Order: sequence, then C-alpha cells, then structure tokens
Amino acid sequence: MAVGSIVDYLDSIGQDSSPEARKRLAEQNGITDYKGTADQNIRLLRTLQGGGSTSSGSTSTGVP
Repeated sequence: MAVGSIVDYLDSIGQDSSPEARKRLAEQNGITDYKGTADQNIRLLRTLQGGGSTSSGSTSTGVP
C-alpha cells in the first residue's frame, strides 16, 4: 500500500501520529534532533516501511 505521508502511514496502522509520537519514533530509529521537517518525515516513513535506513549500506535483514 502506497502511503503519502508519515501521518497517513501511522494512522493506517493504528499508531499515534502526533508530533510527540513521531519524535519518539524518530529517536528510536536513529533520527536525531527531530523537528518534523519534510526530509525528516520522509526518512522516518521510509525507515518504518522498511524501504530505507538511517545510514548507507545493507539492511540488517541481509538484503542489499
């Protein structure tokens, strides 16, 4: 399912999408000093969807 924003994604999976909740999620996923910018939200969305990581290289699943 394609989701356009981090808020839409979190809502679609029944999670809290408040700024405070997104900040906690960002910190748990290695995104520091989260302010809710577009770039940070895209990075968080990709990370949560499993399509990106906060660092370059292969993922922990072993899939390049």
